[in-house]
Amino acid sequence: MRTTINIDDDVLNAVKEMALRQSRPLGEVASTLLRDALSSNDDEIREVPSRYGFRPFTKSADIVTNELINQLREEAGD
Repeated sequence: MRTTINIDDDVLNAVKEMALRQSRPLGEVASTLLRDALSSNDDEIREVPSRYGFRPFTKSADIVTNELINQLREEAGD
């Protein structure tokens, strides 16, 4: 189904990157992400197993893109 929605730039860029890495159409990746988000239960407590001796950080609202990484590198002088 074709529709028009407004999506924040950072979210759109993240979905575009995912689609590019997975060699899948943008709409297909967006649909999968939305479907997963709508079917998840926020009340679930997800135990994250430790890997390589440390426990991964919990999921945050920030989306990390290559653009953000490059910006942080520039700010740090790397």
